[in-house]
This record gives sequence, C-alpha cells and structure tokens, in this order.
Amino acid sequence: MLRPGALGTRPSTVIFKMTGQDATSHPLLDTARRLCEDSLFVGDVPITLPLRPVPAATEQDKQAPENADRP
Repeated sequence: MLRPGALGTRPSTVIFKMTGQDATSHPLLDTARRLCEDSLFVGDVPITLPLRPVPAATEQDKQAPENADRP
C-alpha cells in the first residue's frame, strides 16, 4: 500500500439498514435516519493506493455473501 499523505473521504465499512414500515411514529426515527445518512462516508482518513493488481474474482468469490469482507 502506498499512502500519499492526503486526507480524504472514503465509504464506510459499516452499513446501517432500517427495517420495519410500522415504526414511522417512533420518537427516535429521525435520529436513526440521520445516523444512517451520516455514516455512509468517513471523513479525514488517509487515502491509500494498492501497489499490487487486484486479483480477479474466482467462482467461489462470486458465490460468497455480498458483505462477507466487511467487519
């Protein structure tokens, strides 16, 4: 990895999903929506560049769950 030293914005590795249609009257619903929106990106993080080419996806990788690489 190469770290050019610049700070920037990257997509977050944590994804919040809101479920339930009947929760429209809950008092914390607006706060939960703001949390979902505010956590999409992380600011002031070092930008890194890979020095090696990314390997091609194998058939096993294609069949893995979508978020398997997320913590």
